[in-house]
Amino acid sequence: SGERIGSRERMRAMQESFPGPPPAITLRRVTGAGRFWFVEGTNDYGGDVWHVALALELAPDGRMLRDTRYYAKALDPPEWRAAFVDP
Repeated sequence: SGERIGSRERMRAMQESFPGPPPAITLRRVTGAGRFWFVEGTNDYGGDVWHVALALELAPDGRMLRDTRYYAKALDPPEWRAAFVDP
């Protein structure tokens, strides 16, 4: 969507105003070292499942500098590629 939430306070307010229970979060992979980390997982909003990719950049003192998230709706592969996809 291209949304930007520019402060910790605004992020907290957005999270607190979410209409309904929080999603069930499943972590698939966490990779990184030092100041740069990447997280993959899914958010399940009661059967409405979204894939999530999260890039974290930390300051030298360990505080979060940047949190960039990408969301994609779960979908089936196109027919031409389906034969190559793991079950």
